[in-house]
Amino acid sequence: MNQNRSSSLTFARYHFFFLFLIFTMNSNAYAFDRNKFYEELSRVNGIYENHIAKEEIHRLVVEGDINESNRRLKNLVPTKNKTFHDYFILGNMLFKLDWESSKKYMKEAEKLQPNNPLVQFERGIHEHKSNNYRNASDYYRRFHGSEPGRNNPVSWAYLTHAYLMTGQVEEAFKAWENVRFDKNHTAVEKG
Repeated sequence: MNQNRSSSLTFARYHFFFLFLIFTMNSNAYAFDRNKFYEELSRVNGIYENHIAKEEIHRLVVEGDINESNRRLKNLVPTKNKTFHDYFILGNMLFKLDWESSKKYMKEAEKLQPNNPLVQFERGIHEHKSNNYRNASDYYRRFHGSEPGRNNPVSWAYLTHAYLMTGQVEEAFKAWENVRFDKNHTAVEKG
């Protein structure tokens, strides 16, 4: 398998797992049924994981037909049947593989659960990658208002960068204090 494509698939899995860990840090993220959320997230993620584990999908990737692989992934669940969890997972899985679709899917997830802290974090990352630093800052600040965001060093580092890119140096210094780089340098460096 081509190293870049293999790493993209691995990244998609890692990215989702990283977000899952962030969200499980504290049980009071926002008012919703956490058990139901995790149950559904795991179920839906299983559908996509099983799909990308298929030999046929690996063959497409090895042959360099990443567009066909992505098309099949996106069409695995018909649009009319997609749930918040489908949009959220696809937005993460396609982050490095199909940037435009990733943005689209995360915006759909946001429409369905605008107060979900993980969606806020993801939307911040999307805005950040698009060089929309002010919008990214807004999303990161909203994420930091939730339990999983308050003590998340990576998101504080992203907010620091967004502030620097918009000339808000004092705000950047304040945000950087929350990174606690001396204790969290490994997580921040992996970003």
